Amino acid sequence: MARIFFISDTRARYNVGMMNVQPLGGIESTNIELGAALAARGHDVTLATPTDETMKGMGLLNIPLSEIGNVDADVVISSNNLKPFDRVSKSARKFLWVHNPLIIEKMLRKGQIAPLLRHRPHGVFLSNWSMKAASRLLPFKGRSVIYHGISESFRTPTPTAGEKPFAVWASEPQRGLPHAIQVWKTLVAPHFPSAQFHVFGNAAAYLGAAAEGLDAHGIILQGRQPKEKLIALYQQARLFFYPGHMRGGETFCLAASEAQCMGLPVVTSGIGALSDRVAHDLDGLISQDDSELGTMIVRLLSDDIYWTRLHEGALTQRQKLTWENSAIHWEQTLGLA
Repeated sequence: MARIFFISDTRARYNVGMMNVQPLGGIESTNIELGAALAARGHDVTLATPTDETMKGMGLLNIPLSEIGNVDADVVISSNNLKPFDRVSKSARKFLWVHNPLIIEKMLRKGQIAPLLRHRPHGVFLSNWSMKAASRLLPFKGRSVIYHGISESFRTPTPTAGEKPFAVWASEPQRGLPHAIQVWKTLVAPHFPSAQFHVFGNAAAYLGAAAEGLDAHGIILQGRQPKEKLIALYQQARLFFYPGHMRGGETFCLAASEAQCMGLPVVTSGIGALSDRVAHDLDGLISQDDSELGTMIVRLLSDDIYWTRLHEGALTQRQKLTWENSAIHWEQTLGLA
């Protein structure tokens, strides 16, 4: 058993009691999920988050960030932020969990380079693309890639049977939604008028006047919805459509993997970590250009035999992307196996 200390210094205030009760961002939910998986494997796990209270839940002890200096741990795992390493025991082994792209100019501006030089932690990345994109000049002690697990919320419900000609978007609109809408309007809707593209998230406010009249092209803006409604639509839909967007800096793309776990093939341009998430012609399709995106979507909407093969490939992620598997890989990286 090891004493493992997670530090999650995010903008959002949260605690372990909010898991599966209130919406949480990717960094917040994955800290809780991985911590719980490691606790279930017998480790003593503490998680520091932006909260005012100390509580226990899911096998974790959740403390306020102000209490960081009071924790005695064998291993410290900090998400994105190197500064908390200055407040923990010098003898603890230190790991930076890299959720976002590492940009040297941004790290300099935010004062991250100095603690990196002082502590030289091991860097843990979420994809091969993310690790390769990080400059080799950054002096990590070592580098590893460990995939996230996917919540049981997406791995255990009845998967889709592909009954409806629906495609789904479940990412932030600034991550290339206008491009995806243009592809749908010009290359999908004219060839498959009964198809629908369901967009979850705050798209209407982002698109502004461009949101008007989209329903005429089969584009349905769902707005922000409970996870249960997204899952219910996944259980009817045919595919997940997300080209990707460099500005978004996808380092893992939980949304794509969640959709795969519900049996949805992913149609993408393979930008960023989407080239890790999707195995072309096995559990999704990676296009070379917009024209190919449209052709791929129409084929998955209309060809049942082809769809079934990619659907079955997508479902294999249910067994691969578990938090227990992720915890085992973390143990190996932490030297605990």
